[in-house]
Amino acid sequence: ASIVQIAYLTALKKYAIHREFKSGEGYADFVFIPNKKSDTAFILELKVDSTPEEALKQIKNKNYMQSLRNCVGPKLAIGISYNSENTNKDDNRRHYIKIEELN
Repeated sequence: ASIVQIAYLTALKKYAIHREFKSGEGYADFVFIPNKKSDTAFILELKVDSTPEEALKQIKNKNYMQSLRNCVGPKLAIGISYNSENTNKDDNRRHYIKIEELN
């Protein structure tokens, strides 16, 4: 949790970060809009007991990338899924991630 908090606080220096951001046909979990429009912008969608592919599909199907229309740099869609069940006695719950560049 500390690592995520540090990453979030660091990102605030370069990004306007929006949570549950109205975009397209729904609400994106997180939208990171860079202060410099030429920097990389990205949308982060989180899923529980699903797949990162489903998260990416939601970003595309609900047109969340509309929120990045004023950004001129690269645009990324990031899907992160979390397995709520502990599937390995020696390991914590699993997270999976997939990143795609948006057009």
